[in-house]
Amino acid sequence: MTQLFPYETVKRHYLYEPMRQSEAHPDIYINQIRFYRLYQYFKKCFPELFNQNTSIVDIGCTSGILLKAMNKTGTVININ
Repeated sequence: MTQLFPYETVKRHYLYEPMRQSEAHPDIYINQIRFYRLYQYFKKCFPELFNQNTSIVDIGCTSGILLKAMNKTGTVININ
């Protein structure tokens, strides 16, 4: 079974804060829930985002995790 937000992908999300990447820190699990809720929100309220012809720029993300879950490639911008 393919996970929507795999552990390894979520782990890489906190690129600049290694402690938050560990299994001992709850953020690794909280973020899986947060990203799943975002995914469901976009799927329900903005279904056009899932159209293959729609381009998306993800601003504020490190890993592009939401784009990957939407089966999209695109630009990910993080000011850090």
